[in-house]
Amino acid sequence: MIDRYPHKISIKEQSASPSFDENGDPVSVSSKWSRRLPCRFETDGRSNIRVEKDGSLKTYAFVVYLPSGHAREDFAGKIARLYGQRGELVCEGLINHSNMYQLSTVLYLEKCQ
Repeated sequence: MIDRYPHKISIKEQSASPSFDENGDPVSVSSKWSRRLPCRFETDGRSNIRVEKDGSLKTYAFVVYLPSGHAREDFAGKIARLYGQRGELVCEGLINHSNMYQLSTVLYLEKCQ
């Protein structure tokens, strides 16, 4: 049987904004990685090229496809880690843009760090 989503993705979640303790001192922003979600990613091909609003072409390092159920989330500007089929870390990069469709969500990752 073919697995439509053989890879995994984890999104870095940060607290919404810095807060202050009872003395008025700023509390640092905390971050953690989400649980690994099933996905499928591609590294090259026509799907990695996107036409921007100004008409220019932009090529992305990875295009990630998430199954339905994430349509309400906005991933743009977040950091993501991509994991291969064996669980190995493939890439950690910035999600530059995301498109939310009826049956799936598509994420466009910048260069890997």
